[in-house]
Amino acid sequence: MKKLLPVLLCVLASTSCGYKLAGTGNFLPAYIKKMGVPTFKNLTGRYELDQKLTTAVINALTSRTHYDIVPTDTGVDALLTVTINMYLDQPIAFHESRTKQYQIRIGASIELRDVVKNDVLYANPGFISPPFQYEIPEGGADIYQRQTDALNLAALDFARRLVSTMLEGF
Repeated sequence: MKKLLPVLLCVLASTSCGYKLAGTGNFLPAYIKKMGVPTFKNLTGRYELDQKLTTAVINALTSRTHYDIVPTDTGVDALLTVTINMYLDQPIAFHESRTKQYQIRIGASIELRDVVKNDVLYANPGFISPPFQYEIPEGGADIYQRQTDALNLAALDFARRLVSTMLEGF
């Protein structure tokens, strides 16, 4: 019986129902090997937002997929184009006469195109990241550094959500 248990477990594992853990799926065609991700177009006034988001999305794609990610739009099987059309860094909480807490929201128009078949695989002209909140310590020391750190974290969150949405087809 003890020798039969490992065999039985292997058989049960191989006949699983087909569900995958969230964040591990990929509905893109198997022939896609090389994906172009040129620098995003930034229509906002926020300095370096295009570079931060492009880098974060490339890193998220590299960590989640097997694709060769290149910063060009030629010689690729799929092309991701992003236009950043909204950047908000708004105060949301106050204490006495100062702003205590802010939130960042980023909006973009997204298109992932299958270059081989000239077909749109994913499009969302109104992709908006959930609010990313951060606090400014009392005294307001180093506000610029806090904002920069928060933007870097918001970019990572934007990238993670975008890549998951694209790959899993939601």
